[in-house]
Amino acid sequence: MNRRWLAPALFGALCLAQIAAPASMIARYEATLRRGTVFKVRTAPVDPVDAFRGRYVWFRLDLDPVEQDGSILGGAVWASLEEGPDGFAKVSRVSTTRPPHGSYVGAQAIPADWRPDGSGPGRIQLVLPHDRYYMEESKAPRAELAARRRGRTAPGSTWVTIRVRDGVGAVERLWIDGVPVEDYVRRAG
Repeated sequence: MNRRWLAPALFGALCLAQIAAPASMIARYEATLRRGTVFKVRTAPVDPVDAFRGRYVWFRLDLDPVEQDGSILGGAVWASLEEGPDGFAKVSRVSTTRPPHGSYVGAQAIPADWRPDGSGPGRIQLVLPHDRYYMEESKAPRAELAARRRGRTAPGSTWVTIRVRDGVGAVERLWIDGVPVEDYVRRAG
């Protein structure tokens, strides 16, 4: 029996598997950006350089600590988001199990304070994995500087919009004073 076809077939299958994995990850984020629920979240930006990923504005999402019953001591959790009365995202529920529906993302829980009786954390601070906004390399340093200056003079004037869908979150845009950062930098020019 002739098996010369086996090696090329296995090589082809391996190549397809290597292409399929990143393609599915890209497809998940693109679907989230197209069909996900939009939330505004306040930020505190800083600007690093990453030789492997290029230039971006790095920020910290500024969510209020969440009251809880002390059952979550820290670690990986699911955070359900909803729009607050001020138009910005707030955490409506935290769970150690993935919610069956709604707008939720994975997060890390860190104790913010402890209950007076020592029974565990009373509030937890959530750290979401969304912390970068990628930009054209020449504009990112100016954007970071503008956001930092504006953040010092008017706290809460910088935020991001993130889209959330089926546990996946993707940063859509960075805003300064209600203007997309690219336009803000161009105007300040």
